[in-house]
Amino acid sequence: MQDFKKLQKEIWVAYLIDQKELFIQLCEEYKNGKGIIETSVAQAKAERTDWETVVAMFNRRFSVPFTMRVANQDDVILKGSAPQIAFIFADNESSGSVDRDALLKVLSQGEKRALYILNILFEIHTRQKQEIETILLVDDIADSFDYKNKYAIIEYLRDIANSGKFKCIFLSHNFDFHRTVGSRLNVQRKKRLHAQRNGRTIILSEEQYQKNPFLFWKNNLAKPRYCISAIPFVRNLAEYSGQQADYEVLTSLLHIKPDTFSITCKNLEDLYKRILVDKQNLVLNEPSKPVIDLIYESAQKIAIEALENAELENKIVLSIAIRLRAESHMIARINDLPFVNAIQENQTLELLKKYKTLSVGSVGEVDLLEQVNLMTPENIHLNSFMFEPILDMGSEHLRNLYAAVSALQ
Repeated sequence: MQDFKKLQKEIWVAYLIDQKELFIQLCEEYKNGKGIIETSVAQAKAERTDWETVVAMFNRRFSVPFTMRVANQDDVILKGSAPQIAFIFADNESSGSVDRDALLKVLSQGEKRALYILNILFEIHTRQKQEIETILLVDDIADSFDYKNKYAIIEYLRDIANSGKFKCIFLSHNFDFHRTVGSRLNVQRKKRLHAQRNGRTIILSEEQYQKNPFLFWKNNLAKPRYCISAIPFVRNLAEYSGQQADYEVLTSLLHIKPDTFSITCKNLEDLYKRILVDKQNLVLNEPSKPVIDLIYESAQKIAIEALENAELENKIVLSIAIRLRAESHMIARINDLPFVNAIQENQTLELLKKYKTLSVGSVGEVDLLEQVNLMTPENIHLNSFMFEPILDMGSEHLRNLYAAVSALQ
């Protein structure tokens, strides 16, 4: 026992001598099998695993500053090992491998989410291959993505939904994403729902306009809410078509101007007929009523509704009324009509600057007016994102803001 290693070796040799024929057979099997193993490894490196398929699809569809590959592809096939993902980060000059932790430090939030989604895609691909019936709940999966990567996600969702093995529920507060998913996946009208809150109760209701809200409003202009919410849209049409006089009239319904209180529903009806040539039969009720009164009345009705309403037109009506109320308050406090009438652009902002310079409002009033200036411009003016900012905002917040602004003296 003084030389344990020597004793250990002699015991093993004794075993092998005792089972010499089996040992020789083992050596022969190893020699024969070694070539097969080497051939199998070479084949494994040439084959596309399920993991590699998902990674290749990710690299092809997503626009991110890195590509990925399965680094241990042969072990994944031969040993069933978990895939090890290698990251190749490239710029215009060079490329190189980086570890995952270092990569995460330089990626944007959207790019990090894309990387996170890869893990989900592995699981989905496995379930598709095994034909496992699955309920897939997707909650704002495209949040923080740029538009190119947002469409890559929608393409995945379409493939998943068309596989026949996934029952999908998509949740989103992003109207553009909601609309695109509904269109690209051909989601039936009855399956496109808005969630509305009534106290502590959640109500799911069918979306009112499935494709184009402007078309819906145009077909319902006789109703006050749609008539008012169409003002920014028609104003843009007037601007783009060179109808400057009509553009200025509609501007006077979005800002307090010298003629704001004299514009009647009949004036608005005639203007709509000039710009919307297919609306020659339009008739607005109470033709002599000032449009600003109609705006305030409609906003008040929306503000006291019990139901948390998701419809776009209600939020636009509230936003227009909020800004008009705020500007009326500031103009009265500033009490300088030559200054007000000389403002050419960014009227709400310029009024607020003067209001603060003159110190004619309390700290609380200034804070409230700052909220109006920050929130309402994008909500009122049509932009390339289809009123996306206002759709991300709950109507309850706008209703509370309208009540607060209406209470200003």
